[in-house]
Amino acid sequence: MSFRLPVIVLVGTATAAMFGPSFGFIVRSSGGGAASRRLLSAVASARRARPPPTPMSTRLFRRDDRTTMMSTSVGSEVSANRPATAPPSPPPDGGDSGSSGTVRRTAALVLSMAVQRVLPGALRTSFHTPASSADGGFYLDFWHGDGGDGSADGDDKHVLLRERLKREMDDIIARAEPIVCERVTREEARRRVPAHGGRLPDGEDDGAMVSLCTVGGDWWDLCDDVDGGSADGAVARFLDDTGRLDPGAVALTSICRPEAVDGDSDTGPGVVQRIAVTAWDTKADLLSYKKRVGEAHQVAQSFGQLVNWGSGSLDELEYLCSCCSPTDGGGFLSGGPGPKSPRGPLNQKTRLTKESGPKIDTVDKPSTRLASPFVPSKNPGWLRERETIYDTIQSRRDAELALKPHDPIEVTLPDGTVLGRGGSGEHDLLSWQSSPLDVARCISDGLANVAIVARVWHHNRFGPDEMTLAGDGNDYDFGKGDEEGADDGARPGELWDLTRPLEGDCKIQILTFDGGDEAAKAVFWHSSAHLLGQSLEHNYGALLTIGPPIVGGFYYDAYIGDESLSETQFAEIEEEVRLSVKRKEKFERLVVTKDEALELFQYSPFKTALIAAKVPDNSRTTVYRNGDLIDLCVGPHVPHTGKIKAFTTLRSSASQWLGDVKSDQLQRVYGVSFPSKKMLKVHMANLEKAKERDHRRLGVQQKLFMFHKLSPGSAFFLPHGTIIFNTLCEFIRKQYRARDYSEVVSPNIYNLKLWEQSGHALHYKEDMFTFDVEGEEWGMKPMNCPGHCLLFASTARSYRELPMRIADFGVLHRNEASGALGGLTRVRRFQQDDAHIFCEEDQIEAEVIGCLDFMKFVYDVFGMTYKLELSTRPAKALGEKELWDKAESALASAMDDFAGKGNWKENPGDGAFYGPKIDIKVMDAMDRIHQCATIQLDFQLPLRFDLRYRKKGGATAADGADAGGIIEVESDSPSVSDGADDPDDPDSSPELPSDFARPVMVHRAMLGSVERMFAVLLEHYGGKWPFWLSPRQALVVPVGQNFAPYAEDVRSRLRAAGFHVDIDDSTNTLKKKIREGQLAQYNYILVVGEREQENDSVAVRNRMNEQEGDKKIEDVMVEFQNLCDTYQ
Repeated sequence: MSFRLPVIVLVGTATAAMFGPSFGFIVRSSGGGAASRRLLSAVASARRARPPPTPMSTRLFRRDDRTTMMSTSVGSEVSANRPATAPPSPPPDGGDSGSSGTVRRTAALVLSMAVQRVLPGALRTSFHTPASSADGGFYLDFWHGDGGDGSADGDDKHVLLRERLKREMDDIIARAEPIVCERVTREEARRRVPAHGGRLPDGEDDGAMVSLCTVGGDWWDLCDDVDGGSADGAVARFLDDTGRLDPGAVALTSICRPEAVDGDSDTGPGVVQRIAVTAWDTKADLLSYKKRVGEAHQVAQSFGQLVNWGSGSLDELEYLCSCCSPTDGGGFLSGGPGPKSPRGPLNQKTRLTKESGPKIDTVDKPSTRLASPFVPSKNPGWLRERETIYDTIQSRRDAELALKPHDPIEVTLPDGTVLGRGGSGEHDLLSWQSSPLDVARCISDGLANVAIVARVWHHNRFGPDEMTLAGDGNDYDFGKGDEEGADDGARPGELWDLTRPLEGDCKIQILTFDGGDEAAKAVFWHSSAHLLGQSLEHNYGALLTIGPPIVGGFYYDAYIGDESLSETQFAEIEEEVRLSVKRKEKFERLVVTKDEALELFQYSPFKTALIAAKVPDNSRTTVYRNGDLIDLCVGPHVPHTGKIKAFTTLRSSASQWLGDVKSDQLQRVYGVSFPSKKMLKVHMANLEKAKERDHRRLGVQQKLFMFHKLSPGSAFFLPHGTIIFNTLCEFIRKQYRARDYSEVVSPNIYNLKLWEQSGHALHYKEDMFTFDVEGEEWGMKPMNCPGHCLLFASTARSYRELPMRIADFGVLHRNEASGALGGLTRVRRFQQDDAHIFCEEDQIEAEVIGCLDFMKFVYDVFGMTYKLELSTRPAKALGEKELWDKAESALASAMDDFAGKGNWKENPGDGAFYGPKIDIKVMDAMDRIHQCATIQLDFQLPLRFDLRYRKKGGATAADGADAGGIIEVESDSPSVSDGADDPDDPDSSPELPSDFARPVMVHRAMLGSVERMFAVLLEHYGGKWPFWLSPRQALVVPVGQNFAPYAEDVRSRLRAAGFHVDIDDSTNTLKKKIREGQLAQYNYILVVGEREQENDSVAVRNRMNEQEGDKKIEDVMVEFQNLCDTYQ
């Protein structure tokens, strides 16, 4: 069989997200005949590219400075050699050159070779690199005939495929296979390629020349379509051999889920799968790229994900493929929610977290500034014009709404109560008419009064859906939309305006500000940002850009020309907000087309740029109105402005449009709001307290720790800080002894094969410190769990040994981006009170209760409160649903026994992909939430390492049946457990003999990172450490130099008893010595003079300057020991 596929160009929102907005991508394959044309037609159909988006509006922008947007039609015919829009070929370079083009072309060959080894029979159908080399990226498409779309095997399959491919690529690189490129006839190419799975060339002239690449002398592939090569005789440049690639500089950024194609009688059905890669000269280059990705991610969080860094890079942070955005109207999915409903994605599925339009590119982007001068003015004329246009659009939507069916619906409450159809009959609820606020009133007027927003799970909608709704530029991730194909327990539901009509039968949850769901606060603060924006428009005629909620409040970025805002203007801003609150202006939601949105915001180049960039053609988005403010927004919002009873402006600063210093300067105004003035007062007091208690400031003052630029992210604990650190560890160790844990010490470095078997190499390798040891790649451990699996597997295990509790304070290293480092809360070197429990399935509940009791003891000692949340099976879960259900039931039962029913919360679909977990949210003295402790179940690592134990009643070990997967303790081999036949494929794990079972693994930590807990406690206590944890428990102060020898004797005796005692024998006055001791936060000041020397006593006063009188030294020791024993 031989065929040739024509060159086609596919462009649209998915490609814009993957390669930037300025060009499309190419799908190319060689071969010919009707069979191939039908195959490629099926591939192109599967892509379902959208119509091209409209270029960014250039109103008020200088034409020579505007940002260009992609505008290329689908199916554009281009030259068979090279598309007109593609970048020029790189200049010729030597075979050894490390130029980016040469490196990427070589990496593409290695990837193609790896794919054909992992997926026998796979055919490469495309290769392309972006116009900008800023991300070092390229992608390849492969056809292979596995007979389906691949989704039936679960999302874990394609995730694990990445790891297999990377390992195969590393192996090819390690062998340093020579690469030879030559021009040969089609006939010769056809002779060589078929036997090795390459693409089959065909043509009328068998004597025509093509480029053929040979790797290792026994593997060939065509390279005419590789950048740098063409049919006119030029041969693409490659490195001399695969070994010249740095394996640490090559990363697979994304693998799309397979897309089914029908094929034909020749090819048969199969799938097409896209693989994106980034490749660099050195690992340092890749780390630099990763740093840029981290910076871009931070910018994206502030600017609504408008920043694009190229092929898969932003999404790489979550190992998702950028071409798989849930809003692309088709295309591929990447480990996500499963096949889309034919009805298309729902509104909340696209809100705020993903976008379907092209992004605004910041790579080498020219300046974008307003062309005409801006003069601030109160109540500009375009406010009234905007309202007029809004009213016209609203009349159109009202007419559409009148056609919606008003049928009886069934609404289910969280406790199972059913209202409306199917309920008691007391409440009539209708589709497209009744709202969550009506449901809240059915429950109680009190709930309706305090309600902020609803969370809704529709399972039967009446009437046609609204069209796909695109984003607004604000980026916060509270409450994603329904995931088709998942049950209610595995999806978080849609956030829904209280006044927005319900569309059919649904489950509903009413959220309040202080009800424990962070989504309610985000919605409240988002609504408050609209009030802030309204005030800025009224006071200064500001052109608004984006105004998202953030942790602890909100902000709005606005353009007011060259003016800047200061605290002196906050009063007038807040006065305008007060008037809006007093008017109780309703928040109205309106669906608008892209053209209607452009008309509404024609006065603002910023809003029109957002619309052009984020709203695809032929789709709709939403705007919200309160009073005369009309803003591009996907919502949801509170019912009316009267809900926001307490509002304050915190600060203002300068920012830049899109975070680009070449663009217009904006004013960013921060604020915070609450449903009551009392809550605002408490919050402001806590803000002041937080400034005073910042652990970075207190750490310097108390000489506890330091950092140095020669080892960023790694703390130097000074003597007093080390005392606290060691005391925390010993505090946990004492509990280990009481709770039957066995502490171990495990290696700091491992061969990377360990992390490949565990699966961590796929997710964490780029966050690891890796290095070469005798020709093999090794790494500093970022976590302890794989090493503990080796310990468990080191010998035959019996049910009698379970539960086995293994604890480890090992040093961990994670290669955090430098921009993410911050004090002790985000470091590169740290220790955890890490432990793993290996137990039987029927022991899960008891072990979890034990962990919860451990946690309660720890945080009761610290004087901190906590909340428990059960995070259940996500849509991307690995493992059988039956096992998940059993584990979740055990966790829920344990939490009921520990905390009581109703005293914990469930987070549907928020569990880890490898097992459900209990999130423990701890509140400090300032009511701030910290997540330090954790309890997680893991079904996957025992499978990957083929962990097993002999069940009760099993046969003796004489038959050797338990030898599989065991690592010999004496072996120095770097190989890891044989484990499964294929550790990347859980289904390939060998079946266990009938008398064996796999343990369940429980990951748990009480403190979490000791460094982070150090910082949390330092701020929680405000630097006033309790005696048992204090590094400065007592200061001995002689009243004069004559009593210095006795003071030294007292100090020596107390230190010999194990207490942290210092002496101040300076010539300062007694009063000054005492005062300095109190400022240094010594728990006790022990004054000694003539009387104390005669009585073998000390005069005791505490750090609150309260005198406790004379006490014998022995009595002081007993009192101090009691404080330590009772953790006071």
